Amino acid sequence: MENARGESKAAGEGLVPSPDWPRLAEKLALLTPRTELERWAVENICGWENAEYIRAGLAVSGGADSVALALLVWAHFPKLRERLAVLHYNHRLRGAESDADAAFVRNLATGLGLPFEEGAWENPPNGASEEEARNARMGFLHAKANHLLFGHNKSDVAENLLMRLARGSSLDGLSGPRPVHRLHLSEGWFTHVRPLLPLSGSLIRERLAACGAPWREDATNFTGDYARSRIRQEVVPLLSEIMGRDFAEGAARSRYRIAEASRLVSALAHGFQPSQPGAPLELTPLRNQGLAVMRRAAELWLDSNGLREKTDAKALDRIVLHILSRYGCDASFRSLGFEIVPDELRLYQRESFPWRRIEERTLAPGSEIFFPWGASLRAEWVEFSPGGAAEEIARLRREGNNLCSCLSIPSGSSLSLRSRRTGDAFRFLGSPGAKRLTKILIDRKIPCRERDNLPIVLVEGRIAWCPRVPPADEFKLAPDARFGLRLTYFPNQFTLENNAK
Repeated sequence: MENARGESKAAGEGLVPSPDWPRLAEKLALLTPRTELERWAVENICGWENAEYIRAGLAVSGGADSVALALLVWAHFPKLRERLAVLHYNHRLRGAESDADAAFVRNLATGLGLPFEEGAWENPPNGASEEEARNARMGFLHAKANHLLFGHNKSDVAENLLMRLARGSSLDGLSGPRPVHRLHLSEGWFTHVRPLLPLSGSLIRERLAACGAPWREDATNFTGDYARSRIRQEVVPLLSEIMGRDFAEGAARSRYRIAEASRLVSALAHGFQPSQPGAPLELTPLRNQGLAVMRRAAELWLDSNGLREKTDAKALDRIVLHILSRYGCDASFRSLGFEIVPDELRLYQRESFPWRRIEERTLAPGSEIFFPWGASLRAEWVEFSPGGAAEEIARLRREGNNLCSCLSIPSGSSLSLRSRRTGDAFRFLGSPGAKRLTKILIDRKIPCRERDNLPIVLVEGRIAWCPRVPPADEFKLAPDARFGLRLTYFPNQFTLENNAK
């Protein structure tokens, strides 16, 4: 169904005359002059007009935004028409409605005198997710054009910002959708351009209706079956009502500010990249920079070596912590293809994993110590309010977390740590007597390679705790304690993967 209100039959089905698309494009261009389009996008598109190598594509679904995009690009950039194609992907998720969308877009392309190319999801999975549908569509679009125009608008910015915040995205993620986005994929380099970002979805529909231009409406946009449609229909209006202002307008301004910060961080991080792909990233200069620059420098290095897609947010967090470490460390992400030595982030070079024993060293509360295998141990004093120690004990029991412990330590005691030694034994919390640490670890099915490298925390030379094992009974946290020493062990990704094998 379609028209200005989404109510008439689709053009191209033979039920209504085909619209005069060029005339509608000119009318819409008068209502939406080029100066209202996104400035960076316009400048980029102007550079395409005389570039013969460019294959430009209009991503047109048939909805109001993409129809407006096609009409405005056709009207405002006449020199581009000879290398411009209309691209439509049929997800085949709505039966006859999906086919009608394709017929409508074909009619639009024919009316504007532009080539039309259609892709289709041959075997769409049952209950296909938004991400699966998007990936299928983008795969088709990238196969047809290296420069793509999208109809994202101001309303899409608000939805994107909320979804990315929920995922804990970086500056780069929060600054999308960007007016001009250059991205490198396995198929090559692509440019995505979005000239309609300054315009709201409601304004676009009002202007199409004023021109008498038809468009298609996707019924799934109103069903709440997908997260984005629920955010559009429920969350954004509610936020606007609560705040007493247009949330989409504020989100659009925030996106520009975030993009500005992201560009600055990227520019600074680029200055630390090695001149040749495959060369190590020097870490010493990065330690004088902010965390955002460190993170972005690591991301750029991983991307230049084809490793970024294999590295999740938690691994990036660990890399930044290793960069910050002043003690020097070795951390291997062998399964991901890279490693960190005290002063470099480099591609994995060793055939065997670097396991090294730790000689006894002082443990200072308020610090985090990094170990040669990429793990770390954090020690911190905790001051409890009345009853707080009892709550801490209950929490640790409830969570059953054997990577964290809280101890009662006599004032002035010396703290140290080292690797396990032959003959180590102690009485852990709840055991009837002392037991050899090796036997305790074997009983708990701790893999051999990890057993040899778990750090042992000592108080006055006596074993107080070993990760994966309850603390020593003599240092257990008292329910009425005012202070406690919280110890947290962070295994590295390689250790976790080997434990799973």
